[in-house]
Amino acid sequence: MKRLMTLLFVLLILAIPCFAQESLFVYDPGDQLTSEEFSELTDQMETVSSAVGIDYVFCIADDVGEQPLSDYAYDYYANSDCSPDALLLVLDTEQMTVNAFAYGEAEAYYDDATIGDLLDQFVDDYSAQGLKQALERFLINAISATQAAPVEMPFWYPEDVHAFEDFHAENAPLVADDADLFTSEEEAALEAQIRSIRETVGHDLVLYTDVTSYGLPRNVCAADFYQFNGYGFGDDYSGSVLFICMEEGNRGWYTAVRGESQNILTYEELNRVDDRLEPYMKRGDYFKGVTGYLNDILTVYQTGHAPRQLSVKWLLISLAVGLAAAAITLAVLRSKMKVVREAVHATNYLVDGSFHLRKSYDIFLYRSVSRVKREKSSGGGGGGGSFSSSSGASFSGSGRSF
Repeated sequence: MKRLMTLLFVLLILAIPCFAQESLFVYDPGDQLTSEEFSELTDQMETVSSAVGIDYVFCIADDVGEQPLSDYAYDYYANSDCSPDALLLVLDTEQMTVNAFAYGEAEAYYDDATIGDLLDQFVDDYSAQGLKQALERFLINAISATQAAPVEMPFWYPEDVHAFEDFHAENAPLVADDADLFTSEEEAALEAQIRSIRETVGHDLVLYTDVTSYGLPRNVCAADFYQFNGYGFGDDYSGSVLFICMEEGNRGWYTAVRGESQNILTYEELNRVDDRLEPYMKRGDYFKGVTGYLNDILTVYQTGHAPRQLSVKWLLISLAVGLAAAAITLAVLRSKMKVVREAVHATNYLVDGSFHLRKSYDIFLYRSVSRVKREKSSGGGGGGGSFSSSSGASFSGSGRSF
């Protein structure tokens, strides 16, 4: 019995790594990332990998052992489901060593010198800002280093993001509708609404739409637009931007928040705002959706809480309670009616001993099969929590895909 218990204990210990965090793009058996950070990084890397055509993979390993990182990386690459064209970053958390390896077509994009620059920046970011921010910056720098298909950045994007210095812009547009989602009248109405909210709450607020995220994760693109265009109130550049991306395969929105506003527009409250915005975005009613979004943002600033979305669950519960009450009332009234009642059985009309069952059959007539499509969740894009802009400024926020 003791041997059996020992064996079960050993098997349990061996099975524990199976519950480690792992996706196609992030492998974290030691749980160095929180579940929120893991989910957010996975979403960002999936979006970027799809846009660039290279799989970017982070392997945060605690089981490298004595083998070289290059062997460990290749074994992981060869046995994973990632694309043949991939850039794999391996961080050995036990030996505290890091390296990156390019495979397939990625070798043409990332030579030894480029990978060396990426790793130098990663080490600096890891020491200064921590693992999650360093991984995000590595991803952004890796995109910038792509040589075969360079992305033309917008006019407001600085040539050297690392040398960028924050500033306060004068008369910056409050509505930048580069995706042409709104008419001129709608833009004017939204700008007036935003201006009124800014004056009421004392925090900056801007709306930005575009047909692309320029190869960046949506949250980083939103943060970069806000920072590089000089938005923000006060020394901490407090405020937020709603970014709506209409890029094919990358459609979604994200609210990026900076400075003191992060203490008010928390992920929990923004997630409730997203609940109310999502139906309008899905059916393309952008003006009405953004108008309601701005009203909800004002409510959060004034009360600390977003309006609650009445869920389908509570609607069904309310309906069930109402139907149950009606059914009970009907049953009571009916029981008081004096009507002719049906007999449950026909035994009163059968002569004893006159009925003999000789044969019985079970006949299969037909089969009915119904199939229901399993829908995928629409919320995966963006996630929430803290992150860094391309220049390293601290932001937080929430967003979704549609």
